[in-house]
Amino acid sequence: MIVLITGGQYLGIPIGTLLASAGIGGIALALGAQDTLKNVFATINLMSDPPFRVGERITFGGYDGVVEDMSLRSTDLRLLDGHLVTIPNQNISGQSVENISRRKYIRKSSEIHIPPDTPYEKVEKAIAIIREKLAALEILDPEFPPRCFLDELGPQGFSIRFIYWYSPSDTWAF
Repeated sequence: MIVLITGGQYLGIPIGTLLASAGIGGIALALGAQDTLKNVFATINLMSDPPFRVGERITFGGYDGVVEDMSLRSTDLRLLDGHLVTIPNQNISGQSVENISRRKYIRKSSEIHIPPDTPYEKVEKAIAIIREKLAALEILDPEFPPRCFLDELGPQGFSIRFIYWYSPSDTWAF
């Protein structure tokens, strides 16, 4: 800029005109590079406090996949169905990212429905059997003991809910 202004003065162009031209050119350049600069700053943000690394499975904005690459402008995400999605870093930086690879356990919640004409003693026995089976599992996280309880009693019958936490968080072993 200094060279252009100094050179322009030697050519007889007034300094005010040169400064105004430089200002307009700077604004035009900044507007044109706005998305690129957003992505660069978003990348710096992601690198300084990384919510994920290459090779980790994440969910973000309806996508679920493994991070394959993270560049200065975008992140490549290999979806579970095999497709590759390239997401601008500015979109990731401003959104919530769920990092599935860093979870400590897998939580499972299910229900069993029993007909309404079943005697309550049998419902209690069913709950006891489920608790016994869950307690016998060695794969459960000791910090989170399994839960089993009568959840609802409605016209459709009894609803028994049970919840357990599997550890380690290996999806395929689970």
